[in-house]
Amino acid sequence: MRSRGGPRRLLAERGPSSIGFYTTGQLFLEEYYTLGLIAHGGIGTNHVDGNTRLCTATAAAALKESFASDGQPGSYTDIDHADVICLYGHNMAETQTVLWTRILDRLAGPTPPAIVCVDPRRTPVADHATVHLAPRPGTNVMVMNALLRESARARLARPRLPRSARRRLRGAWRRC
Repeated sequence: MRSRGGPRRLLAERGPSSIGFYTTGQLFLEEYYTLGLIAHGGIGTNHVDGNTRLCTATAAAALKESFASDGQPGSYTDIDHADVICLYGHNMAETQTVLWTRILDRLAGPTPPAIVCVDPRRTPVADHATVHLAPRPGTNVMVMNALLRESARARLARPRLPRSARRRLRGAWRRC
């Protein structure tokens, strides 16, 4: 809701519960503490929620379904050794700045990886990408199927995955 007089008028008209905070998962501890002081102590609202709860819960469920673990499927040190880094709709430069800095360090080093960015937007990741695929909105499944088909045809991907995931992957390759 927009208020003509801004938050002060909203507070005066409707009280502290009329203001809520939806936070990022990328803050430092001190920033979370300060935000909590502002929201709870300063404004007096209890309406504070975070991306860490809403987004991470769905990501953990997807990881568990795909890789049989709710943790990251690889180590962040994999970035130090990867030949190719693929980012699908993930503007890491603005959402995971510390990890993006690690990639920028690799790009500036003696053996930079290729960056494949699949995102319809022109983002900082796209600007640094070796290949930027900018699919039209609504065509992302077609792009992923084409990439899966080509990797199967060229026999590029032979991941070590749990048995159930390997069966699903073989089934997907056969359908391509």
